[in-house]
Amino acid sequence: MVEYTYISLPEDLGRAVRAARKDRGLTQTELARRSGCSQRFVSELERGKPGAELGKALQLISALGLAVQLTSTRTVEQNRREVSETIARIEASTCAATPPRKKLVDFLGE
Repeated sequence: MVEYTYISLPEDLGRAVRAARKDRGLTQTELARRSGCSQRFVSELERGKPGAELGKALQLISALGLAVQLTSTRTVEQNRREVSETIARIEASTCAATPPRKKLVDFLGE
């Protein structure tokens, strides 16, 4: 079963659709019937035709019991690094702008 597939090219989508169709034991004709698309469209999509109509492609994906999910291409490491750099900048600017604090004990002892 196709769970998560990184798709950046029409050919990637075609391979994922073909794998999902075969995993479900469907022919192109059966998938076409279920999705309301032509067998020719299924074939073209599976071959990675760049001009495939998006609406039909989404119908076909839905007929396979799949959904499209958009996610960031940024890695977790990139996000962590950015957060760490932001925290460091905030801490540096806060420390530079804030006068040194006295300990409560020192203050009470005066």
